[in-house]
Amino acid sequence: MIPALSLFALFLTIVIGIIKPKINIGIVALSFAVLLGLTFAGLKEKEIVSLFPSSLFITLLGVTLFFGIFEANGLLGLVS
Repeated sequence: MIPALSLFALFLTIVIGIIKPKINIGIVALSFAVLLGLTFAGLKEKEIVSLFPSSLFITLLGVTLFFGIFEANGLLGLVS
């Protein structure tokens, strides 16, 4: 039951991203994941937070920040 609901939530997230392109589908996907975890998987809030890959999030945030800085000061255009 949970895998079918997860696939439906993924499909719904993709449809929302196509219909409303200004909505961040990452936030929509995370909200569906939290909703499924709390209601159908029986997880508690602390368990859901502990399953989130925070080190990967920090890495992606840092790389995005550096590329934004490099693009803003023109370094990315010089290197590429």
